[in-house]
Amino acid sequence: MEVTSHEGGIQDNQSDQNRMILQGSCLARLGNVLTSEPNSDPVVIVAIFIDKDLIAHEYLMYQPPSEVKKVLYHEETFKLTESMEAFNFVFWLYNLLSGVIEVNARLDQYSLSRLGELADYIYYNDDSSDIIED
Repeated sequence: MEVTSHEGGIQDNQSDQNRMILQGSCLARLGNVLTSEPNSDPVVIVAIFIDKDLIAHEYLMYQPPSEVKKVLYHEETFKLTESMEAFNFVFWLYNLLSGVIEVNARLDQYSLSRLGELADYIYYNDDSSDIIED
């Protein structure tokens, strides 16, 4: 979930949203690579962007079968300044959490170990110590 924290115009919002969609697309591809079963359901990434006008942009990103190069996404918006839409957004978040808990319960040991190996690789190959700060 990402919330804008600056007063920049629509251009800043758009670049932040584009960056978030690109990051989510990469995660969808990575998630599909890490799944152990070839015919399993695609990994779905949820990204939420709340702009300065309190509009929540919800994106569902997925890559249908892993051999397809495109990552597809669906956008839905909620105006959080309107009570019914704000309620629908919170209700949607609650259902999302229920789904995440269910998916986590189904992760097999192989997938969990692959995720652990990836986390170790990223941690031990971090080049941020080479960055010189003024």
